[in-house]
Amino acid sequence: TRFQLTPQKAPPGIMRKEFREGYRQFAKDNPGHALAPNSVDRAAESATIVVFVLAALGTVIGAGLSMERLQGAAHPEKHLLGLAVSLSLPWVLAMGWLVHVAVRHFEQPALTRGRQSWQCNVAVWYLLLVPPLTALNIMVQALWLSGAHRRPEKQALMGRMMPGSATSSWTVAGRSLAGTEGPDERPSSAVHCWLPSSGARCVLLGLQVASAIIGVVLAASCNHRCEPEVWWAVVGLAATAGAAMLAVPVVMGLGYMFSALGCLVAAQGEAQGEEEGLVAAVDSYWDDGDGEEEDGPEH
Repeated sequence: TRFQLTPQKAPPGIMRKEFREGYRQFAKDNPGHALAPNSVDRAAESATIVVFVLAALGTVIGAGLSMERLQGAAHPEKHLLGLAVSLSLPWVLAMGWLVHVAVRHFEQPALTRGRQSWQCNVAVWYLLLVPPLTALNIMVQALWLSGAHRRPEKQALMGRMMPGSATSSWTVAGRSLAGTEGPDERPSSAVHCWLPSSGARCVLLGLQVASAIIGVVLAASCNHRCEPEVWWAVVGLAATAGAAMLAVPVVMGLGYMFSALGCLVAAQGEAQGEEEGLVAAVDSYWDDGDGEEEDGPEH
């Protein structure tokens, strides 16, 4: 625990480290003190750890189920919103618990009754404002990783393997709208409405960095001034904001890696299509030449 145990009115020679009767008397004499009793601090610590661990487990399970569904989907871009919701829903529930803690201690966040501390007041507002920002940041980064890095990939059509005849999926979609053959691969406008822009992601990332720094400062400054539940909630939220801040570069790296792999696969497919087109053209030329030589003597 964070506080040193100081039993009150303990019998001489007692071997136990904790004397709960003394703690009860101390709690009665000093209401709101950090040692009144120390079990309140332990309960707040345990509750914070359980909430954030469950949120992390829920995120992992939701990501696994969503990725399995995306792999078997014909149009994965249509499931981006569901993926973002499944990733952010556990954190939304955790942030709801943090808001509950802030509302519960809104009037008296400090330990000393009748005395206000600006650090504790800022901590309460921190618990009210930062959870929605963190949940929104998680959703935006999940959306960007899932669909914002997708680019139209060039594909060569069977039977049209000549150089310069490779067409993209957008061209195929245009032909299907015009009445020709080809699947419709156009992303829907509703999906584009949910894809975040680079400016919005940068702004959210900057706010997340600032919230993580403010959380660390608050956790260090209001250690023994605020209620244990408020302090542990601030510590958990600051740790989550810091983890999200560290995870954003990893997420961006994965997104660019997937995008580069997709471009590489598309380039290899285009090169293979051009090579096959050249071979088919040469074979067709020699077949036509052989046919003309065979038909020549008959005329």
